[in-house]
Amino acid sequence: MSYTPQLDDDTQPRSPLKDIPLKPTISVDDVEDAPPSSGCGMYALISVVLVVFAVAIVALAGAAGWTSGQREAETLVRSTRDAAIRDQVDRIPGDVASGNTVLLRTRLEWLATSAPEYNDLPNLALTGTAVYLNTLPTTTPTPSPTPEATTEAAPNELAIATVEDSDSGFDVAALYEQAETAMNGSLWEDAIELLDVVVGLDPSFRRDEVRRALNQALQNRALELYNANQPAAANILVGRAEEYGQIDSGLDYERYAAELYLRARNAIGLGSPVAISTLQELISLGAGGRYYDDAMQLLYNQYVLIGDSYLAQTNYCSAASQYQQAMNIFSSGTANGKYANAQNLCLNAPPTVDPNWALTPGAVAPVGVVAPPGQ
Repeated sequence: MSYTPQLDDDTQPRSPLKDIPLKPTISVDDVEDAPPSSGCGMYALISVVLVVFAVAIVALAGAAGWTSGQREAETLVRSTRDAAIRDQVDRIPGDVASGNTVLLRTRLEWLATSAPEYNDLPNLALTGTAVYLNTLPTTTPTPSPTPEATTEAAPNELAIATVEDSDSGFDVAALYEQAETAMNGSLWEDAIELLDVVVGLDPSFRRDEVRRALNQALQNRALELYNANQPAAANILVGRAEEYGQIDSGLDYERYAAELYLRARNAIGLGSPVAISTLQELISLGAGGRYYDDAMQLLYNQYVLIGDSYLAQTNYCSAASQYQQAMNIFSSGTANGKYANAQNLCLNAPPTVDPNWALTPGAVAPVGVVAPPGQ
């Protein structure tokens, strides 16, 4: 008996999955015996990474904000410094034209120490030197070729001694004359600068006259600043004027009103009692005052802001009271509609139960508050 091998039929298409072994079947017992899954550890690792990323993002955001704030502060300081430099430079041509070597030297020294990098500083220094040299007396040549020896001072030395009539080397009398000229022209700021230099160089020089002049110049300059809506700077000058004599009663009133106004502006905030009381005191000085209209508007705004705060806390009755205060200042404005709304809510709001109400027999609950049942 012969054996005939069985051959595959190549005429039929073969499945590509025919020779791939099937995956073994996993039983329940195998699952129970398997080692614990690492999924929990992976989740924990991912959570840690996310927390680290969140902390890093917060830190970077904080660093970016700090850097931005530093940059803005540096820009403000730089702009303020540049404005001060520009102001001093702009005053130099006037000093040159008037030949005021004292103020010119002071400004140049300030620029040399505060702004040594200023591009035009060398040229300004040369200009100042030239102005100073022009103020020096010229030497008169002696006609005799063989002048006799003498113990007297030479003419140029006498002239220099006349100019340098103080230990500082400056003509204090000439500076005082320039200050008087500035005062005659109502140039109070220039007069104050010149008089300050005179006092600094020689405090005993015509002491009473200089003090009276400073008192007058400071008061007039302070009034200019009040009119220019610069009350803080004006108050400083009034205080300086008092150091050299009495001040005008009208200027004293101006200072008092300005102090109230500045105090109120500094205290303005949501519900600030200091701001409200100060504004009321400022308004009581009378209509027509320098700060009266502004104080009325500020007080109106304060009452509206306090009312808005009460309204946000659902304290409708207190909000309506604040809006009413604002309406007492101005009969029309945003407070009118807000008052109507708050008053309606105040009258129609349902009473609330106070859980802290004392459990005292016969106790009476406050208006708008309902005592717990059984009380």
